[in-house]
Amino acid sequence: MASEMKVSVIIPAYNEEKSIAKTLRSLEKQDYKDKWEVIVVDNNSTDKTSEVSKKFSNNLDLKVILEKKKGRGTARATGANKSQGEFIFYTDADALVPKNWISGMVRHFDDSEVVAVTGPWKITDLGGFAQWFLNNFQEVAVLPYTVIRGMHWLTGFHMAIRRDAYVKCGGFDPELNMHEDIDISERLVKYGKIAYARAVIVETSGRRYNKGLIRGLLDYELPGIKFFLFGNKKIVLDDQR
Repeated sequence: MASEMKVSVIIPAYNEEKSIAKTLRSLEKQDYKDKWEVIVVDNNSTDKTSEVSKKFSNNLDLKVILEKKKGRGTARATGANKSQGEFIFYTDADALVPKNWISGMVRHFDDSEVVAVTGPWKITDLGGFAQWFLNNFQEVAVLPYTVIRGMHWLTGFHMAIRRDAYVKCGGFDPELNMHEDIDISERLVKYGKIAYARAVIVETSGRRYNKGLIRGLLDYELPGIKFFLFGNKKIVLDDQR
């Protein structure tokens, strides 16, 4: 590991040629001053995700890695294994991060007990009741989770992890294709605290709810709720297949 590299930003991407440029443009605007890199993990896309991403290598310390085994857990783990930073950041190829995303998150690591950082998000492309519900749901869900579990959970498109803690907890489970962020949260908290950067808000897409709010909740949120209640990773493995 290059000791001067402070931050690695990892973006798992599958067929994201239409959206990843906006994500990378938001990273170009970061106000963070220390050395950092961007790693796009092309999860065996059939479109021009890699080609679009490589166009940003002039303004970003960026590399594109091909991972043929599909799955979010696999893509996240591959990105971490290829990264050099002391702190491993993750966002998605349909997210927009604010200019203080890296600087606002990394300052929480000044506390040596903090092993990971996450924060709030908002959806702006869905509209109507569904957008209102989802943007407020996160605030309602945070309280019981922190009270019952005594911790925050990491949000996949808005999180940062201290590298040594990532290694100690075993990293991302390559078998998980959803809620891999909750899974690693439960393991990371054994080694320290997960901080919540309330002032750093990431904008994300509501596209998984394009077929309807109820359908999206059943397909995606229900396995997460089961995991939250019962803490059994097999629930997620069963529901994703």
